[in-house]
Amino acid sequence: MTDIQDTISLLRKGDQMCTQGVSSIFNHIRVNQQQQQYITFWIHAISYTQVGMLFGINIAPYTFALVIESFVICLPTLSSHQSSTIL
Repeated sequence: MTDIQDTISLLRKGDQMCTQGVSSIFNHIRVNQQQQQYITFWIHAISYTQVGMLFGINIAPYTFALVIESFVICLPTLSSHQSSTIL
């Protein structure tokens, strides 16, 4: 599992970043790795996978879609060499 030190070690001068304010969203239930393929999608050659689901599963896909919609707005500022993002 990646921690903050792993992430920091990957940063290079000139790297671009995007933040997403999700302070009110808490992923409580981990999605089984074999099932993640069913909730992965691609936008502009970047894959997105939700690895955790919210309590109240019936609204989780809707909430995830809202988060991704906001994130996709930032995509033009990301480097074109990005291949995947895990949320």
